[in-house]
Amino acid sequence: MPALLDEFQSELPPDLVALYGEADGDEETGLFRGHLWFDLESTTTHVHHERELTWTDDPLWAMTGEAEPPGTVRRWLSSPNWIPFATSTGGDYLAVDMDPGPAG
Repeated sequence: MPALLDEFQSELPPDLVALYGEADGDEETGLFRGHLWFDLESTTTHVHHERELTWTDDPLWAMTGEAEPPGTVRRWLSSPNWIPFATSTGGDYLAVDMDPGPAG
């Protein structure tokens, strides 16, 4: 278990703590369907969001479909309540949603 994990154990959700208890990132292997899994230090220190934007702030994103099932994810372009833990080479993130929608 990474020594840094003790420091952030109360701030991270239990599933993410368990994941980092097994390994500290994937050394750019792309275990999550080609998404590179961040090491714990990157997950806990990297600034991923500058401000919250709703999908309706941008007319192109406003046409994006709803999450499945509906109401599980709030319609944001970014949120400080998401904890990104992996990224694709195209800049997409996989994240834990700490503020899900009403059905989340």
